[in-house]
Amino acid sequence: MKRLKYLLIIIGTLVFAVNVNAASGSIVVSSSSKTVAVGSTFTVNVKVSCSEASAWKFGVSYDSAYISLQSGDVSPAFEGDGSTKSTTYTYKFKAIKAGSAGIRISGTDFADWNTD
Repeated sequence: MKRLKYLLIIIGTLVFAVNVNAASGSIVVSSSSKTVAVGSTFTVNVKVSCSEASAWKFGVSYDSAYISLQSGDVSPAFEGDGSTKSTTYTYKFKAIKAGSAGIRISGTDFADWNTD
C-alpha cells in the first residue's frame, strides 16, 4: 500500500510538470577609484542587465565606519515598463576614516516582464 501511494505521488508530479522559461540577469559593480584619501569622494556604478525586459530590486550595504553615502538609493526597485533591459544606478560615497571598506549588493530579485 505504501509503495502504491509513493508511485501515485511520482506519477502525479510528472503529469503536472510545467515548463519553465528563465531569462538571465546580472549586476556589475564598478568604482571610479580603488583607493581614496580620507575626505575624498568616489563614485560607484551598479549596472543591472537582463536578457529580457524585466523588473528588479536589490539592496546596497557598505561599511559606514569608513565611508558615508552622499547620494543614491540603497534599496532601488524598478517595477518594469515592458521594454527596459538595463540601467545603471550611481552612488557617491565619501571616505571618512582610513582603512578598508566594502560595498555589497544583496537581496537581488529579478522578474521577467513578458513571462509569468
